[in-house]
Amino acid sequence: GVWVLDTGATNHMTGCRAALATLDELVRGAVWFGDGSTVEIQGLGAVALAGRNNDHRVLTEVYYIPSLKCNIVSLGQLEEGGCRVEIDHGVMTVFERRQKDDERLGVLIRAERRNRLYVMKVKLTAPVCLLTKMGEEAWLWHARYGHLNFRSLRDLGAQQMVEGMPLI
Repeated sequence: GVWVLDTGATNHMTGCRAALATLDELVRGAVWFGDGSTVEIQGLGAVALAGRNNDHRVLTEVYYIPSLKCNIVSLGQLEEGGCRVEIDHGVMTVFERRQKDDERLGVLIRAERRNRLYVMKVKLTAPVCLLTKMGEEAWLWHARYGHLNFRSLRDLGAQQMVEGMPLI
């Protein structure tokens, strides 16, 4: 349940198969570490996390690397997905954009520094079935584009990059 928040990691990674709610074992490859060593990727999955208010958060595109001894959250991957990271007085806060109001930011992660590392303890949860949302147009486009995040779907619609796509 302990995850290290890492500015140097290119991807989220775990060695714990039980942490993954989903796993695509067809995804393969290798990760190179700073010392030149490599480890084998044996899949790509998602981790379902329980939030403070029993809401669900999903950490997607997590590499499964059985030989990995710790869980890693890539801050670069989070930032690339639209999150903002702040560090102040030994506390790292990761903010996410709320879907209803793009300008308003919600706290996704808050982690205290321990031994010069920012570590968070998470509670895993079972994924929620979103099949009931498929009747809504936004969720239909989300599924059509391989479960692309809603911010990117909104950008596609706003820039009229997809014919017939509404503003999401």
